[in-house]
Amino acid sequence: MEDVEYSPTLQSNSPSNNSFTQPNSKSNPNIIVSPIKHVLIICINGFSIPTDKTISSLKNINKLMQTGTYTRSCRSVFPTTALPNLASFMFSADPVFTGINSDKYDPYHAGIISSEGIGSHYPNLFSVIRCNLKNSILEDLSYLPDTDNINQKPYNNETESITSNWHCGVFMSNGMNSNPVAGVVNSSGNSDNFDKLMIPSEYIDIVSKGKDDKETIESVKNFIRNEDITDSEKHSVIFISLENSNREGCHSGFSKKYWEQLENTDELIGQLIEEYSDIWNSTLCIVMSDHGRNMDGKDYGRLSMEELITPLIFNGPGIEEGHQLYTSPISIMDIAPTIIYSLCMSSPIQWRGRVIKEVFDEEDGWMYTEELGKNQDIVKKFRILTPKKSYQKVVKYSLSAVLIIIFFIVEILILLLWFFMKSERESIHNEL
Repeated sequence: MEDVEYSPTLQSNSPSNNSFTQPNSKSNPNIIVSPIKHVLIICINGFSIPTDKTISSLKNINKLMQTGTYTRSCRSVFPTTALPNLASFMFSADPVFTGINSDKYDPYHAGIISSEGIGSHYPNLFSVIRCNLKNSILEDLSYLPDTDNINQKPYNNETESITSNWHCGVFMSNGMNSNPVAGVVNSSGNSDNFDKLMIPSEYIDIVSKGKDDKETIESVKNFIRNEDITDSEKHSVIFISLENSNREGCHSGFSKKYWEQLENTDELIGQLIEEYSDIWNSTLCIVMSDHGRNMDGKDYGRLSMEELITPLIFNGPGIEEGHQLYTSPISIMDIAPTIIYSLCMSSPIQWRGRVIKEVFDEEDGWMYTEELGKNQDIVKKFRILTPKKSYQKVVKYSLSAVLIIIFFIVEILILLLWFFMKSERESIHNEL
C-alpha cells in the first residue's frame, strides 16, 4: 500500500508543501504525504525540572532534547493535577470545555457540563485520527461526522483496510494518583476513571496497565512485536504514562531518590527507543508531563508557577534539532493539534489548542507585544517575532511612507518660500 492511500485530503490547517511534507505526484495533487508514520507519546507524570537544575544525568531525555525541539515551560491547566491535565491533553481543551476540573470529577454529577453535552464523547486524539482515516476518501474533509455514529457510516473496503493498518495503544503505569487516559487506573482503586474520560473503546486497540514503569514499557515492547508495528505498511499512535518518579516525588520531594528514579525512567525510555530503532526515522517522539511540582517537589495541585510549568520535547523527521521554543507560550492543549498536523490530518473545531508550527521550523504568524515598534531595541526583536517576509514588507512600506511624507513636507516648504519671496518682491515694488 502506498502512503497516499491513507493520507486525508489537504485542509487549510494541514502542512503546506515544504521540506516536511511532499505531495504524491502519482495521485491527487491535493493529497499530502507525511514522513511521520508512528507517534510515540511518553508522559512522565509530575515531571518537573527546577530552574537551577540540569538534566544531563537523564541521558536519553537529554539526547531527545538536543536532537529535537523543546521547551522547559509548557503550561498545564488549573488545577495542576492528573485528571484535568491529561484530559486537556487528550481533548485539546481546558476544563471550561471538558468539564473535567478535578481528580474527583464525576461526568454524571459534574458542576461544569462538557460543551459537548452530558454523556457525549468529547473529540479526543484517537477518535480524531480514526475520523480522519475513515473520511480520507471524501473530497471535503471539513465534514467530520458525529463520533457517536462514525462506525455506522457505509465505508468501503478500501477505507476499512486503511484503518486496519493503524494501531493505537494506551499503556499506563500504576501509582499513587489516578491516571485518566482511556479509563486506565492505578493501584489506588479509582476504577471509575474509564467512564470519567468517556473515550469509546473502539478507538483504541489496547489499554494496558502495568504495576510499575518497567512492566509498562515491557507491555509496549510486546505490543510492538505482536502487532508487527515495524512493518513498512503499519502506522501507530502510542501513549505511555509513567508514574514511578511522580510517586517518589510525592514521598521525598526533589531528593536524591527522586532523581535516581528519574534516571531509571530515562533508562526505560532508552530501551523503548531501541525497540523503535528500525522505524525511528519515521517516528514522532514526544516527551511531556501532566503537571509540575511545588518548590520542594512533594506536592502539586495548587496555584504556583512551579506546578504549572513542565518540560515538552518533540523529536522526529522534519523537526529542527537543538531548537528551544520561544516565540509564544506553549500549552498542554497544543500537543494533540500538533500531532494531528504532523500526520497531515485535520483538527475539529471543538479543540481549543493550536498547532505549534515552530516545531517544524515553519512560519507561525507574528506575536503581539506592547512595546512593538516603540524603540530600536524592540524593532530588532521584531525580526525574530514575525515571519521574515512580513518583516520585510513592514520595513519596505514604512520606508516608503516616510519618504512620501518627507517629499510632501519639502513641497510645502518650497511653496511657502515662493509665496514669501513673491510677497516681498511686491512689497518692494509698491514702495518704489
